[in-house]
Amino acid sequence: MSNSLNSAHGVSKLLTVALASLVLSACFSTAPKRPAICTCSDYLPNASRPAWADRESAAGGDYVSQGIAECSGSKTLDFADADRRARDNLGRMINVQVKSEVISILKDTGGTGGSSRMGQITSEHMSDVLLKNSQIFSHWLDRDSCTIYAGARISQSDIDRAMREAKAAEQRKFVNQPWSLQVTGEHSESIRNQLSQTMSELGASIQAAGQDKSGLLLTGELAEVSLQSNRQLARVSLKLQVHDSNSVIWSRQVAGKGVSFGGDSEDVLITKAVQDALNNANDDLQKLMQESVK
Repeated sequence: MSNSLNSAHGVSKLLTVALASLVLSACFSTAPKRPAICTCSDYLPNASRPAWADRESAAGGDYVSQGIAECSGSKTLDFADADRRARDNLGRMINVQVKSEVISILKDTGGTGGSSRMGQITSEHMSDVLLKNSQIFSHWLDRDSCTIYAGARISQSDIDRAMREAKAAEQRKFVNQPWSLQVTGEHSESIRNQLSQTMSELGASIQAAGQDKSGLLLTGELAEVSLQSNRQLARVSLKLQVHDSNSVIWSRQVAGKGVSFGGDSEDVLITKAVQDALNNANDDLQKLMQESVK
């Protein structure tokens, strides 16, 4: 009898321990996660994956690319983000062709500052044409990754038109006009040489003496010269003007100084002062070179 009671008691203890283990396991186990809900599932109806979502193409006179944006829950923002990325990818896709055409443009216009202006043409004109003429032709919702795809397209004819506009704009710039120099007054030869070098460094082409003087005329003269400190310091005021066939279209008067520490001659001092004046005028001249002739 005693053995039976002990056996029953042992079984009861085992059942109690097992039940307690089940309760603790239920308390501390992690509940299964619910599948994530795509915040943009209501943006678009279900549709099979389009071919344009997987590859870029350049066929049939059109360039086609895509942009992908993660869903945020704001349809307007998500579509705008995907559209922007599609246009960015489209720009990258056609950039190689554009660069080669820009190099050709710069060779045609005869400019020597091509590397610096190439990026300017590409960014200004191609960004403009992409914004104006590229078309977002479709959107697609990938519910598995919760992302929005935008398809962008631009035609070769739009790119060609943009490059024609870029070429015309480049040809109108001051830097690509034929230039003549005219320097009068004292130290004219020295000033002319320095002015010619400055213009060449800016990318302008100076016509040789005896050539047809069509185009623009840059004139220079010393408006003021003073020697100070026992001829150890020269100060000048250099007057520069740009003329078209009818009038003065640009004018600057810039100061410069030349310092001697070893008994330089008056000519050397003034040459130093003129170079300093041209250095001071360089930013204005550089800005002028990239403007368009009206």
